[in-house]
Amino acid sequence: MIPLLAFIIDTRESRLATRIGPSRRPPFTEAALCIAGMEESLCCSANVLRLSYASISLRYFRKMLNQLLYSLPERGDAMSELVEIRWHARAGQGAVTAAKLVADTALLQGRYVQAMPEYGPERTGAPLKAFTRVCDDPIEVHNNIVHPKIVIVLDETLLPIINVTEGLLDGGIVILNTRMSAKEAREVLKVNDSIKVAVVDASGIAMDTIGRDIPNTPIVGALSAVSGAIPVDKIKERLIVTFGKKFGQKIIDANLESVTRAYEEVEVG
Repeated sequence: MIPLLAFIIDTRESRLATRIGPSRRPPFTEAALCIAGMEESLCCSANVLRLSYASISLRYFRKMLNQLLYSLPERGDAMSELVEIRWHARAGQGAVTAAKLVADTALLQGRYVQAMPEYGPERTGAPLKAFTRVCDDPIEVHNNIVHPKIVIVLDETLLPIINVTEGLLDGGIVILNTRMSAKEAREVLKVNDSIKVAVVDASGIAMDTIGRDIPNTPIVGALSAVSGAIPVDKIKERLIVTFGKKFGQKIIDANLESVTRAYEEVEVG
């Protein structure tokens, strides 16, 4: 029997593995395996967790370690495909519907999804957030999104009162409903050069096609064009099914046109 002193999972910066699993890792930030005074480091990410045992057989330990290392994703594959989207809007603009539309479309592609709102005061025009997660593997987090890959802003009047880019990952995307150019929007947002800024007059498109300032379906078309996360034809297929339950063909066609126009007219800078 060999004493196993501790198995530690920590959120602090990791030391990359050199001897254990050179091309594989568990999905945590740091784990240290301390066995009879010998330490090996793995690349990990999670909250601190300590599991202490009095002793464990070497055979059982090897089996446990192999399961840990080799039943998990390769570096840069499934877990890295998690797409997190944060929506900023005002109540009545359809952000929650858009968040669900994106999730439903991804679900039909066989992906794992989450869509959820975060409401403030329940009145039309009040600021709100919504969240969408899409991943090729089961999603194990269920909290609000604080470090999104994509931020979508349906109402530019939120910019002076809300830091919409808070927590946005480097290399991320901001999609803004505005008549500003992409260059002007970048100056207003004050984001670094790694951030892609996209603009589209989703409200104008909605007024032209739907007859009401509800920019949610146009902005989904822009999302498809800029990110490539959801194919635009799949969005249209899902939109027909979802809207077909409560709207007539005229409204469905108008929304389909709004998606197409935003997909074609979005500007990236």
